[in-house]
Amino acid sequence: MRSFLRIAVIICLVMLVFGAPGIFASEPGHGDGDGVAAEHHDANIVHQMMLLAFQLGVIIISAKLCGELFSRVFRMPAVLGELAAGLVIGPYALGAVALPVIGPLFPLTQAAQTAADGTVIVPVSGIIYGISTVASILLLFLAGLETDFRQFMKYAGPGGLVGLGGVLGAFVTGDLLTLAFADVLGHPEWTFMSGVPMFLGTISVATSVGITARVLSEKGKLDTPEGVTILSGAVIDDVLGIIVLAVVIGLAKPGGTEVHWSAVAGKALGIFIVATVVMIALAKPMKRMFSWFKGDGVVSGVAFGIALILAGIMESANLAMIIGAYVSGLALAKEQDLAHRLDRQLRPMYNVLVPVFFCTMGMLVSFAAMKETLVFGLVFSLVAVVAKVVGCGLPTLLVRFNMRGALRVGFGMLPRGEVALIVAGVGLTQQVIQSDMFGVAIMMTLITTVLAPPILVKLFEGGSGVRGAVEPTVAHREVVWASKEFMPVRLATVVEGIIGAIREREGYDVTEIGGGGIYLVSSHDAADEFDFQVVRTEDRVEVHASAEDEDRALGLLSGALQKARSLWEDLAEQAPVTS
Repeated sequence: MRSFLRIAVIICLVMLVFGAPGIFASEPGHGDGDGVAAEHHDANIVHQMMLLAFQLGVIIISAKLCGELFSRVFRMPAVLGELAAGLVIGPYALGAVALPVIGPLFPLTQAAQTAADGTVIVPVSGIIYGISTVASILLLFLAGLETDFRQFMKYAGPGGLVGLGGVLGAFVTGDLLTLAFADVLGHPEWTFMSGVPMFLGTISVATSVGITARVLSEKGKLDTPEGVTILSGAVIDDVLGIIVLAVVIGLAKPGGTEVHWSAVAGKALGIFIVATVVMIALAKPMKRMFSWFKGDGVVSGVAFGIALILAGIMESANLAMIIGAYVSGLALAKEQDLAHRLDRQLRPMYNVLVPVFFCTMGMLVSFAAMKETLVFGLVFSLVAVVAKVVGCGLPTLLVRFNMRGALRVGFGMLPRGEVALIVAGVGLTQQVIQSDMFGVAIMMTLITTVLAPPILVKLFEGGSGVRGAVEPTVAHREVVWASKEFMPVRLATVVEGIIGAIREREGYDVTEIGGGGIYLVSSHDAADEFDFQVVRTEDRVEVHASAEDEDRALGLLSGALQKARSLWEDLAEQAPVTS
């Protein structure tokens, strides 16, 4: 309980320091006309809530069904389907069609934000955009929770070079390319430090490693030197990308002029570092505090509430809310058992809310506005491909990789995804970029995400990616065990049972790689290290292990199955299989 009081006091102090008075400032006084306005508001509230129920229902159903279609039929990431759903049902497409009784489902008259000249900035209602904002905070909070500190430290050398090279290459190239098109886009006054070029550079930085992890797992290449370097580089890439966003937000806000850029950037970076250090220091006391709670969902509710508060503090400090969410998750990731518990409890909410965010991002795209920037969008997307491949691949030549290995790492870091879309949304609502540049960001995300998987498959068909035919640091893995086939709903229970049982065993870490249903199980014993993977396919569970680790992996799995079988009734013991 003392830990709880200490944390509460610290949070209150931080809120006061970072501008909580602005958050809690009272609204201006009201005049005599408020009674009439209130009556009118009461008369419309039922209609507004009815419309909200229709809107949210259509968004969730469309996003989930399109995500399923893209994932199972087209073998593409579900996030692309969720984006496509937004493009189709949004206010610039079918959402503008009048329906019986309720009229247009997503009318532009409900726009949450318009510019001074009447231009629509956020074409959906404030409530829908608010829900999607909460979803983005949840997304970044869980992204922080999934950070593997052990892997981060173990492969910090090559991973750091890859992450830093990718961030610098993508940011500088994106910024300079936007400047090169400044006259064509009608903004000859832009400079390198202007808001739009910097934001487009920031958008091109982020990497979505889940797509790459799935491809490499299916090819049995996740534990090759290239695979390990990609995974560790993606972690560092995420951290550096959030830092870049913090700095760019500070520069793009009022007062962040070129004259004061160093002071503004220093302030933004300082706030990020202080917040991260403070939250990491509070991680262990928070863990002790959470152990005091016994009610269902109390721990996950309080933890997510803290993430929301820190997100609000960051926004009040002229930074982005997602930075606070990511810092909260990153700090708690250090306490792995707590991070796993939070991830497990928040995942159902994630599965419902996060597709709402991606669908809403698609709804913000104005096709009419994109016509004027179509050529720039295509060029920007292609240059973003080259910048990421060269920026991430070139540094690997300094750490024993040959050209084949460098290309594998470069294209493995290519897909953009969740963070790029969130950054684009931040830029749109901050009025740093307009709907045309937002469309460019969507286009770049789609192109890079679609291009990467087939190219990766082709690149990994060759020989070693390490110079001098050096053997891989981790032996090649084969399928050593596979369950029977299950329906998708049943399969989720099976995976939860196996992974949960392994996590309860002392001396082992379980890390989900990229949110793609691939779990890396590793031992703590430095004198007897071994690891293997638990992989969820479309209809079964597989265990991938090297020949030398097969017996120990199956031994640990056998114990996990005995404990996990209570979660289901029809899992028959399977004979080990080999490929």
